[in-house]
Amino acid sequence: MSILFFISLAITDSLLIYLNFNSNTILLVSAIIVTNVSYLAGILLYRKLSKKANSLDDELRTTREELSKTLKEIYEYTQTLEENNRKIDELEAGNISDQEQINEILSELSLYTNQLESIVNTIDSGICTIDKNYIIQADFNRSFKKIFGEREYWESSIFDTIFYNLDPEKKRELREFLEISFSNSATSDSMINAANPVSEFIYIYNEKGKVEEKHISMKVSRIFNEKKQVEKLMFIFTDVTLQKLMEENIRVKERKYQNELELLTNIFQYEKEFIVSFVNDLNERLHLIKDKIDSLKVDEINEETLKEIQRAIHSIKGEAFSLGFKQLAETSAEMEEYIKTNFKKPISTEQNLVILTHYTKIKEKADQLNEVARKIFSYSKGEKLESNKLYIYRDTYNEFKSDFKNIIRLSEGGKLDRKILEDYYKKILKLDWVSLEKLKEELKIVTEKTATTYGKDVEFNFIYDFDGLPITTYKLLKEVFLHLIRNSISHGIEEPEERVEKGKSRTGKINIHLYEEDNAFIARYSDDGKGLDTDNILKQAIKKGLISEDEARKMDEKSVMNLIFADGFSVKENSDMVSGTGVGMSIVKNNVLYLLHGKLTLKNTPSRGVSFTIKFPKGEQNE
Repeated sequence: MSILFFISLAITDSLLIYLNFNSNTILLVSAIIVTNVSYLAGILLYRKLSKKANSLDDELRTTREELSKTLKEIYEYTQTLEENNRKIDELEAGNISDQEQINEILSELSLYTNQLESIVNTIDSGICTIDKNYIIQADFNRSFKKIFGEREYWESSIFDTIFYNLDPEKKRELREFLEISFSNSATSDSMINAANPVSEFIYIYNEKGKVEEKHISMKVSRIFNEKKQVEKLMFIFTDVTLQKLMEENIRVKERKYQNELELLTNIFQYEKEFIVSFVNDLNERLHLIKDKIDSLKVDEINEETLKEIQRAIHSIKGEAFSLGFKQLAETSAEMEEYIKTNFKKPISTEQNLVILTHYTKIKEKADQLNEVARKIFSYSKGEKLESNKLYIYRDTYNEFKSDFKNIIRLSEGGKLDRKILEDYYKKILKLDWVSLEKLKEELKIVTEKTATTYGKDVEFNFIYDFDGLPITTYKLLKEVFLHLIRNSISHGIEEPEERVEKGKSRTGKINIHLYEEDNAFIARYSDDGKGLDTDNILKQAIKKGLISEDEARKMDEKSVMNLIFADGFSVKENSDMVSGTGVGMSIVKNNVLYLLHGKLTLKNTPSRGVSFTIKFPKGEQNE
């Protein structure tokens, strides 16, 4: 009977805590959402959640009223039981001799006991008691079995049943906690529960072959004997799996809204064409990476393929970081770091899966960026981010239309010659050309962002003597300049104070000049930083195993400087989001020599800076 009395008190405390999830939680979630998505969507969602919160308030109010009524009944039952218990004590003492009165008291006692047990069995929380040997007693309710499954619990250790899948360290902590709970009768239950090491735990539910995880919350209440010593411990278990799923769902949505806010913040800093270009380049690189991953051969060394993957990942990382897409950059950096460690090793099936997992994470970030960008740029005009869509100015369109009509007229009159067709063909080829003004703006933004990252002042100068480049050439050259700019700011241009000490202006300079010469394009790039330290280049190349000490002694200055283009070379001890991985300058060399079919010349002036001259043929597009 005393157990039932303490069960009623524990249930009261447990249910009040369990029902502490109210409309304020819902309104808080809606407030978070309102601050993290567009104003209109946030307001609509806020109204919807507010309505849901009001509905929940009504439900909770009804539930609390019913609970209050139930608790009042429990209290009245326990009071009656206590009174009947007192009468039984009098019976045992011989103070009551009337058999009819005795039967009445016993009948009333049985009635109230059954009613209280019925109430306990209708409560969702599972209840059981254990003795000092941690053995489960017979008085557990129906919800206990509903939560933990149908099996024999009576006279079994709670560590072999409920807590069987706890790790050894947690079991040890729980044993210590239970020992303290049994031995300490003066401390309140609330203070005891505050020290509970498994107030929440995961229970592996296995019922007739059905296996699932349940999140269980646990509270402990002590049951005292007449000497006010702790005789038993009562556990109150609540299945909070659904609540945990809801909380996790809210957290996932909150992270998504936060990510979207960060993406929106970054996107709105730039012109539409700039973001469209970045997103489309990103998608193309991811497509290339996926193709390369699919071509990896298990149990073989895939050095060249992995290096191609790393170069693409490195470019994604650098551009994403420069534009402020931090999560995309960090996820790319993780994949790049993993790829680097497997260049010269046979790739196992497990490693292939790890690479694919890294790729999937990057793809998820890229997909979210695509989704946000499409929402923004498709809102008013119904446009989509498509790399295959061709835009031409109205004047250009009218000029083409007029030329075409002229060709038809000349053809009909028999006056059409080869020169007219060749000129028209050249114009068609130039339709996919990209303006160098666009390249200037893109590189300027990257320069400013990178300089800010390193706390340096950098002036960017870009001069061009022709209008544009074919889009493929444009992308390759843009990638070259991006890596050169990052290297200049990271390695070459000094801190403002250091520049002043050297007699230089506080502001460093990066200069780019694009012009035509004979049948070639020329790109000159320079900075006014500290130039290349050839001694340090040799030292780092030897340290990284790129050359031997004997080879180093035989190298002339030009050969030493060319080491900066070697795969894996960097003068930095540690890499960051911008440089130090030994990939950027390798990409420069690869793009110029093998993709643009050009020549690359490097000139170094110690303490004054470094310059690169890139010469590549115009090719068929300008014939």
